[in-house]
Amino acid sequence: MKKFFSRITVKIVSWIKILISYVEWLKGQKSLLYILAVVWLINTNLFTIILEAFAYYFYFVVSFDFLSIGSQLVKLVFDLIIVLWTLPGILWCIIGYLIFNFLRKHWAYKKLSHMEAKNRGFDNSLPVVTMACGSMGLGKTKTAVDISLSFQNEFRDQSLEFLDRNMLRFPNFDFHSFERSLKEEIQNKNIKNLATARRYIREKRFEYGRHPAPEQIWGYDLRKHPKSYNNGLELVGIWICLENYAQEYLIYTMNTSLIISSLAIRCDLDPVDKGFFLSFNQDFFRRDPHKVDEYSCFSHIIDFDLFRIGCQMNKENAIAGSFEFGVIVVSEIGKERQNTLELRETKKNATEANQKNDLFNSWLKMCRHAATVEGYSFIRFICDEQRPESWGADARDLCAILNIKSVSERRTALMFCLLPSFFLSVFIPKYFRFYNKVKKYGNENALVIQRLHSVVGKIYGACERKDNVFGYYKEKIAREVGTMDEETEDHVYYLMPKKIYAGRYSTDCYKDLFSGRALEAGTSLYTIDTYKTACALLEELARQNSYFANEFIKMYNCVNKNSG
Repeated sequence: MKKFFSRITVKIVSWIKILISYVEWLKGQKSLLYILAVVWLINTNLFTIILEAFAYYFYFVVSFDFLSIGSQLVKLVFDLIIVLWTLPGILWCIIGYLIFNFLRKHWAYKKLSHMEAKNRGFDNSLPVVTMACGSMGLGKTKTAVDISLSFQNEFRDQSLEFLDRNMLRFPNFDFHSFERSLKEEIQNKNIKNLATARRYIREKRFEYGRHPAPEQIWGYDLRKHPKSYNNGLELVGIWICLENYAQEYLIYTMNTSLIISSLAIRCDLDPVDKGFFLSFNQDFFRRDPHKVDEYSCFSHIIDFDLFRIGCQMNKENAIAGSFEFGVIVVSEIGKERQNTLELRETKKNATEANQKNDLFNSWLKMCRHAATVEGYSFIRFICDEQRPESWGADARDLCAILNIKSVSERRTALMFCLLPSFFLSVFIPKYFRFYNKVKKYGNENALVIQRLHSVVGKIYGACERKDNVFGYYKEKIAREVGTMDEETEDHVYYLMPKKIYAGRYSTDCYKDLFSGRALEAGTSLYTIDTYKTACALLEELARQNSYFANEFIKMYNCVNKNSG
């Protein structure tokens, strides 16, 4: 048997390796590829067809012989049949499969993009503050992270749309020179946020007022060109347009994540800068996992002092008050903010910061004012909690509450994908049962089993990649306002593994809070005593440190004492 497999390895596997290495070598020999392509084209008589096409074209422009078009098309069909007939049947099968596979992948990617567009349409209907609710393990944090990733792309797309609109409002203005000056100011850190962008334009406007010349307004001559734009509602001045443009340009070109969160979220940041206008690749689904480090960045660490306009936890916090726009994600908001019942003993006049004197809720009600450009709020606050009541009613009234009702089984957007689905759902469980039996007797190192395991592993990897790239879940969401006194609206939200499961976040993001205690304790489940019988003894109940058990034992001891 060993010799048999060795021969297979030598005669088949080695030849496959040689063929693969030859193809890899051929890829680097472009000149040789061009020569081979020309030889093949000559063999297929394609050059003759092209020459005849040019000859007929020159004949037609002179004669305008429309009646000859039909005969020429018939001749072309017969010539092409001869060309295509030269291809072997096996090559036609390979070409046909490649075309079929390309088309179905193309349609699957379009379907995933359409689902993402539907999600963004739903996201845009949400207010500034959104809370995702659901029982443990139902995916509330996953939904919150998914929405935040979509909003990050939405902010960039919306700012780009505003930039394009403002360019059309003043078509004679040199926006390219204006962008270069903005880019320089951003690199020199003179423009850091929306407030400094507005200040920069207002300073330029003041200088123009003192010395009115086209050079003061990037070469735009207000004597020849319009000073304002009529949108049918009001006149928008050129300086207001530039002020909006500067803010939108800052938002769009920010070479960092627009998410600030209480848990780490991996974001795609793939800027394309050819020296002119910066653009971003925002496609979630065609990403190459091998290059994940090249286009990844992580969300910013949240500092709640950023949102406290009252008493702050760190009195010397240098970044307090600097947040203007972006996507804020807070996991387990109820544990951070608590509700009215839990805050009964908390005093508003305390010297240290607490939930009553930090004015976080007041900031939440007003936060959109600092982040609004041209009527659009470039800010979203997304949180999750098991129950809406875990957060105080004062802030909860601002929310759209998304109650996650159910999540469907995984489906696939790839057509004619029955074989991978069958392989993963039917064949693999049966194979594992067989392999575990083999392992039980220690035969997993046998040559036949190793070869079988290798082949199944390769097929499994290919099927799993297809399933992960083109899979999706349908999540049923009931949406209601924070006051919880209106009817709910049912929506469908799509969760695509290629987007949300691509190392985006860790569902156990608070693990280290518990790891410290476990390391300090130095014990484990082995050191915890077990019960001696099926019925717990009195001393075993006493060791539970249970409120109920201690109360019962106290009553039991009191009764025994009185009876004695």
